[in-house]
Amino acid sequence: MLPDNAPLQSSFRSIAWPTIPSPQAAAHLAMQYQLEQSQWLEEQDIRRRQLLQLRPLYSHAAQHVPFYQQHLNALPCDQLAPISWEQWQAIPLLTRNDLQQAGDSIVSTSLPPGHGKPFPTATSGSTGKPVTVWHNDIITFFWLAFTLREHMWHQRDVAGKRASIRYTGGNNADPPSGLQFKSWGAPTAILFKAGPSCILDIKTPLDEQAAWLVREQPDYLLTHPTNAHALAHHFKQSSERLHNLKEVRTLAETLTAETVALCKEVWGVEVTDMYSTKEVGYIALQCPEQRTYHVQAENVLVEILREDGTPCRPGEVGKVVITSLHNYASPIIRYDIGDYAEVGTPCACGRGLPVINKIMGRVRNILTLPSGIKHWPVFNYPGLEAVVPFRQIQVLQHTPDSLEVRLVVEKKVSHDQEKQMKTIIQDALHFPFAVTFSYHDEIPRTRGGKFEEFISFVS
Repeated sequence: MLPDNAPLQSSFRSIAWPTIPSPQAAAHLAMQYQLEQSQWLEEQDIRRRQLLQLRPLYSHAAQHVPFYQQHLNALPCDQLAPISWEQWQAIPLLTRNDLQQAGDSIVSTSLPPGHGKPFPTATSGSTGKPVTVWHNDIITFFWLAFTLREHMWHQRDVAGKRASIRYTGGNNADPPSGLQFKSWGAPTAILFKAGPSCILDIKTPLDEQAAWLVREQPDYLLTHPTNAHALAHHFKQSSERLHNLKEVRTLAETLTAETVALCKEVWGVEVTDMYSTKEVGYIALQCPEQRTYHVQAENVLVEILREDGTPCRPGEVGKVVITSLHNYASPIIRYDIGDYAEVGTPCACGRGLPVINKIMGRVRNILTLPSGIKHWPVFNYPGLEAVVPFRQIQVLQHTPDSLEVRLVVEKKVSHDQEKQMKTIIQDALHFPFAVTFSYHDEIPRTRGGKFEEFISFVS
């Protein structure tokens, strides 16, 4: 039995601990103990430990992965030789196109003992370029470990009901019932007496999603930010209520301040975001005390770089480059994932884990002005919605001086309303874009269930 002052026990409510944990549970408890300690290290100590992990990873890739045997020449392969941060930054970036074209050459011909059986993992291809990497038992273990850390950070009562509305990749989670489970699944059910969970495919029509949630009455809702926003808007206009909801959790898209505010207004709950990819797992989790994100530095090395490859300073936005510290099946080394993020300053919570202020989105979510200047657009969606109540909105940039606003509305929009919306957009972007409007029955999500409110086709 854990002592009364154990960090894990104090992080959960209404939990009955087993007297003797199973070997699997014991391994997860041991990992949580390590993570509880490592999060409070100084950032420079975390970086030093990461460099120690990077040396054997690099050496393995250079010796056992055909792709890297051709592309890694920056460092000697000696596993005992120390590695400096300057040496690491000399390694060329791996692009999504590189990873896609590498195919099986990115797969290791040999794994170290104890890493388990490798298996393929494919991305959804929401950017039009799906990629496949190989994971193994070690990757799965760490994925579960950081899932558990995120629950602990946010003090969830895992005895409650969890509902997920997300991409499922099949037809098993279709309405009206979706899929029903007796527990939250691994890793929660490995350690605790967890409550039930249920899942519904995110492509379910919004009114059916709302009806499903009313029937299920979950304590926690996990979904995409744009879907959370649409659901909150739906419940704001209806008499339906979610009586037990304690928190909304979001993933897979960029979370906006408007969505956070709307969920607070309608449901009285906070929104907790997480940043992950299929390629490497968890990248950053939202701080339990602040709105910023902590890089999961025990799992991944994150570099946020300017276009010239130099590191961004706090407050600057740059491209996200990641290295998976534990994947020896398909080593992911200095991978430019196509996202942009803003570097943060050390967190007031005291954790030494690196800080990301904001997850900005992908390259195609950047607005390009005719002058060539690029910036992240803010469209004043609340102002637009005050003029035209819409169910969905998406803005497309086809040329440097023109935008198309795609709308799903309940009532026909007048010419005067379009003029008002055009003015709001031009004022928000500080440029007189030519704005056209198109109307649709539905704006579909990507194959992976994501929805992007702004896409630029200007390179």
